[in-house]
Amino acid sequence: MIQEGIPFNPRGAVIYHCGPVIAGDTLLVAGPTTSARMNSLTKPMLDAGIAGIIGKGGMNAEVRQELTGRAVYFAFTGGCANLAAAHMTLSGGYFEDLGMAEAVWRIQLDELPLVVAMDAHGGDLFDTVLQHALTIFQSDVNGKKQG
Repeated sequence: MIQEGIPFNPRGAVIYHCGPVIAGDTLLVAGPTTSARMNSLTKPMLDAGIAGIIGKGGMNAEVRQELTGRAVYFAFTGGCANLAAAHMTLSGGYFEDLGMAEAVWRIQLDELPLVVAMDAHGGDLFDTVLQHALTIFQSDVNGKKQG
């Protein structure tokens, strides 16, 4: 897709990292998949004008930096594939010959309970939680050494 060009207008689009199950023209389930696998492919999509990404598990610090000033990363809870599909309508696809999981699907979304996990100001909920957990862990380890 990077070599051939993006087959849709990405300006303002939101990319959903998901593993869909599709029957005919119906989206049966569409659960989020691990976004970190897409770290190296994210910059070209951001450069093309996407406004957001929906996925699971967060992305690396390089992506967080690339999001700054131009897009956000929304976290969606894994295991909610039916909930997601209930709010989505399939409206087309590209590269369908690559198979269901690798194709690019055009999906209309009405609403989903999402968390802004990486914002356009450099904030990263995943990193914040990790740093907090490490602080607590280190405090517990130091406390046990002294006691």
